[in-house]
Amino acid sequence: MNKKTIILISPPPITTDWEPKKVLSGSPGVRMGLLSIGSVLSQHGYSVKILDGILGKVDLASELHQIRPQETLFVGISSMTAQLPSAVKAATIIREQHPSLPIIWGGVHATLFPEETCSDSLADIVVIGEGEYTCLELTEALSGIRDLHSIKGIVYKNGDGKTIFTGNRSHHDLNALPFPKYELFHLDDYLYRAIIDREDIKNRKFGKMLSIHSGMGCPYQCTFCINTTVYRDGKYYTRSPYRGKSAVRLLDEIEVLLKKYNVDFIDFIDENFLVDKSRFFQFLDGIEERRLTFTWFAGSRANYFNPGYLTHDVIARASALGCVMMGIGAESGSQRILDFLKKGITVEQIEYAASALNKHRIVSEFSFMIGLPHETPDDMLKTIRFVKKLRTIGPYVGTQSPQLYRPIPGGELYDECVKLGFAAPKGIREWTSEKLQISGYLHLDKLPWINRDNKTIVIIRYVTGILSTMKFRWWLIDKTGSFFLKNFLLHVVNMVFLLRERMDFWKFPVEYTCFERLQRFKKYYHRVR
Repeated sequence: MNKKTIILISPPPITTDWEPKKVLSGSPGVRMGLLSIGSVLSQHGYSVKILDGILGKVDLASELHQIRPQETLFVGISSMTAQLPSAVKAATIIREQHPSLPIIWGGVHATLFPEETCSDSLADIVVIGEGEYTCLELTEALSGIRDLHSIKGIVYKNGDGKTIFTGNRSHHDLNALPFPKYELFHLDDYLYRAIIDREDIKNRKFGKMLSIHSGMGCPYQCTFCINTTVYRDGKYYTRSPYRGKSAVRLLDEIEVLLKKYNVDFIDFIDENFLVDKSRFFQFLDGIEERRLTFTWFAGSRANYFNPGYLTHDVIARASALGCVMMGIGAESGSQRILDFLKKGITVEQIEYAASALNKHRIVSEFSFMIGLPHETPDDMLKTIRFVKKLRTIGPYVGTQSPQLYRPIPGGELYDECVKLGFAAPKGIREWTSEKLQISGYLHLDKLPWINRDNKTIVIIRYVTGILSTMKFRWWLIDKTGSFFLKNFLLHVVNMVFLLRERMDFWKFPVEYTCFERLQRFKKYYHRVR
């Protein structure tokens, strides 16, 4: 066992409130990227400590102040763009207390902007892309037994403070990774969750749930997606449209979760779990052959529901073998916008997928966006109508909260946002909590392509504040008295919106002002109680 510890941090969302929070039934699961890196390091004898700020339970500030540099090899920070304010805050604490302790950055944002990130005094080294074996090699370099420049896939500062890129790194075989060492996390904080009960989908059922990381990348061309950047050939990247673990490897991992942790539900972390048709059928065959009993969630695409792939027979079989939920990126109810996003699907395919899954009692969860560049109010209204149409198909059709589009780096749509006047922050410190709202959403006044007319603003407020809270993950809702009051108010505002739409009247949005004030009062009440 190597004597020094490696500390891996996933910072909290952009909020600067680092007070430990209660773990809720809908809290996020294990940080799979850090779990994978930590498992590789543990396999090679290193002591690993993971600080999960996203869960919110850890007192991150206290943990950072307790770091002992003589016992720590390096601190790794994995951050998406929306986590940058907290990531900068964490790195600042470490740098001020221990100036010579190496700070290594990784994750989505650092991967997209490696030299820009490394140029900051809060970063010594940046890991580009998947960091399992890069971090392992960095432990050797920081232990003085290999040259830093020999490690591919990193950016570091030389003695003159100049950033050095070491060249592209080949992608590793996911099947060669060690089995995840879930014990690196305090599992009692992650295992017990409200899960889907298809016999009573509107009420809570508690069980044990863990995730399996099953694949990386995606072969499609969606303009808003990071995969179109980091898994295509470029200065920092090596082409890899999709790489997945084999069906045998997945089934082996599932057996471990069933026998060791007695899980009820498995969430497959994968941009496109069903992209490999052969693997999916081998996966279903393996569940039958091994007589495995568990329920599971996977991501799919609407265009897979066709006579050549996801037929009613295949869907029925998946349902019988434990599939209780599928997530599908719908994005818009306007075909013009779908084509603009290069989504490669049609509204008819989305509707058909919803009907097919509902028929076989698989919950479909569709994601949508609004406030996109070049999206008109009529396009937005088409999305609203389409969301409502999907919800009438049946009880197993649900939609995620329609999101206000976030101009987060990655994909050609971000470049289009910059052309339209979006003031792209430079450097990790400019993505501040003043510019980002919780979870990375920006204030409307930061999105220059959105018109400020009453119609556009009322529609966006309706979608993100009212429509977003209706028929979404029913099994997570704690049905208290306040829930029924809020539900009543939501339906009142919904009826007012229908009248506005019918009359094409968008002035004096007093209903939103009242609703938002009630929301603020509720937050204040819970804070001071």
